[in-house]
Amino acid sequence: LPPATHNFIEFDLCPAARKVYRSLERDLVAEFGGSHFTAANAMVATLRLQQLTSGYLPDTDGNTQSISNDKAQAFEDSLQDLPKDERIVVFAKFRRDVATAREILERVQGKRCAEISGSVNELSLYASGEAQSAVLNIQSGGEGLNDLVESRYCYYYSQTHSLGQYEQSIKRVHRPGQKRHVHYIHLVAKGTVDARIYRRHEQRRTVIDSA
Repeated sequence: LPPATHNFIEFDLCPAARKVYRSLERDLVAEFGGSHFTAANAMVATLRLQQLTSGYLPDTDGNTQSISNDKAQAFEDSLQDLPKDERIVVFAKFRRDVATAREILERVQGKRCAEISGSVNELSLYASGEAQSAVLNIQSGGEGLNDLVESRYCYYYSQTHSLGQYEQSIKRVHRPGQKRHVHYIHLVAKGTVDARIYRRHEQRRTVIDSA
């Protein structure tokens, strides 16, 4: 197989998002723009913190509030450095992340982008070339797909806690049939749960390899 490299695009949360992040991480409660956010326990807090690095949070009334566009901007800025005809694959954990990444890709590339998720499967549009790029939910789109070798750029907009799902998604692009150098690009908010997830993946892989 051709080589594969992993690159990390690190970005800072804006002051408002960082304040909400620290409050939710420390006290399991936070406030922003008149909306209140809570986490019942540490597990829920981890989920909420990961959503916050993508710029939004569900409040206590069940409404999703936008906090920042830091990750979306980092993603869009990175795309500007690539040729517009590149076929790009994006993996994301949350439904809103899938929608955001798809909207940005279609706007930047000016072409249709396919979605592969729990509720939508447009893989045929990508395979036929009708859709230039594809955004996949990492839980449902990381396994059993062989057509993604058309892409050499693979982004991780938000990451799963499952090492198995992550490694399966990697193999969807870097597999027999791939003829070009593969670039994996990870969007990571500095000093947040984003970075901790990657450290834990690395630690688990080290244990597995040692065993």
